[in-house]
Amino acid sequence: MNRVIISMLAAALISTPAYADDLTGRLGVGGNVGASIPTGSKWLRDNAGAGIGTGAWLRYGLDDRWSAALAYDNLGFQNATAGSYIEMITLSGAYLIDDESVWNPTIHAGVGPAMVRSVEYGKPTQLGLTTGFGLERFVCPGFSVGTSMDWFYSPKNMAPNHDASALRLGLNVGFWFGGAQ
Repeated sequence: MNRVIISMLAAALISTPAYADDLTGRLGVGGNVGASIPTGSKWLRDNAGAGIGTGAWLRYGLDDRWSAALAYDNLGFQNATAGSYIEMITLSGAYLIDDESVWNPTIHAGVGPAMVRSVEYGKPTQLGLTTGFGLERFVCPGFSVGTSMDWFYSPKNMAPNHDASALRLGLNVGFWFGGAQ
């Protein structure tokens, strides 16, 4: 089933014309899904396996290169005894590297509260950081698709002072409203 969805998405991307869109004054709402890979401490890598990470975002174009976003991410991990996950709510900034390309490459970074659930140590809240790189393409003026690689980090979050971090490789969709179009 996943291969069919990915194949259909790839065919749509190849067969549709690209729209270079200026995000100035535009509001976007979207989501992402992808593989969550634990990268932090040895404890996290030993006690959690790769799982599915999901997220949702609200993004506003400040000018033709900069945008601000509020995002919620839930990075789930597979575990033999119980589910481990990292939840983050971040406020981030994104910078469009090349506004002439049909694929809009962006870099982004953010900060916000992180809640880490592990098998042994509850769900403490701590500061979380995120950074990443993405490629986005507008298939029509109000709809974008893309891919991203995001890294999430929460320092010394659990009782024995283990860092919690994860890498998510994901697919994104976005719906855009307003602006000059």
